[in-house]
Amino acid sequence: MADDAEHWKSVAEEREAELQELEKMSEALEAELEKEVKDLTRSNEKLKEEKNAAVEKLETLRKESHKKNEKLTKQNIELTDRVQTMQQQLVQLETKNDDFERSERELKMTIESTEAMTEKALEEKAFVQMELEEKKSEVAELEEQVKDLKSEIDVLNQRLSSSSHGTGGAHSNANGQTTLTVPTKRGEALTLLGLLVNRVSALESKLA
Repeated sequence: MADDAEHWKSVAEEREAELQELEKMSEALEAELEKEVKDLTRSNEKLKEEKNAAVEKLETLRKESHKKNEKLTKQNIELTDRVQTMQQQLVQLETKNDDFERSERELKMTIESTEAMTEKALEEKAFVQMELEEKKSEVAELEEQVKDLKSEIDVLNQRLSSSSHGTGGAHSNANGQTTLTVPTKRGEALTLLGLLVNRVSALESKLA
């Protein structure tokens, strides 16, 4: 009996020692778990902070992106308007350029036509001046003839008034033109005088 008691006592002591060892191990494990929990809690809090910071940063980036997008949209609209305005101005410039080229062609044609008309006018002027010189020469010649005929008429009038009879004939004046002398009959002299007056009138009508 004594041996059994000792045996069970020894078993009990071993069990108690094992229990104490388990308790120690449990306390160590619990302490370690508490430490891990604390570490995990700190890590979780840190992660929450980082998450909140990331969310705030993301929100800030979203707002900035929205502002940039609005700004880019506005710039795109402004650029589109500027491009349309420039295209309209380009069309207007092309139209003005076409008008200018057409006006330039018309002006060139006008200049060429004016030059041709001027050249023709100069030619006509030269021709008219030549004709004018010829007419002046003819007028001078006609005036000389009128002067000579008037001289002959004066001579005839003087001779008719001084004498009713005489001999007829012909002589040349200073210009080489042939003039008639007073005929023997007064009627013939008057006829000749009438012819000379008619010639003078005809010549003066040409000079008019």
